[in-house]
Amino acid sequence: MRMPSPMQAAEPEPEQIKPSSTATRGTVPKLPKPRAKDPNKRDINMEEKQKLGLGLQSMPPEKMPQLLQILRMRND
Repeated sequence: MRMPSPMQAAEPEPEQIKPSSTATRGTVPKLPKPRAKDPNKRDINMEEKQKLGLGLQSMPPEKMPQLLQILRMRND
């Protein structure tokens, strides 16, 4: 085995390489979604909150799971 110089990183021997847990399971870890930086972003005002609340209350109950899924995806 050759000793690496201080400027080079030592490469592990083939028998020393351990597979990562993600490689053995065949899954890729989820990366965070990049967020858009909107300079014109503003807070919602009270009138908009009331309108949104009324819209949510008038929504059919069978649509609620889809709405929750969208909200969860956007907040990840």
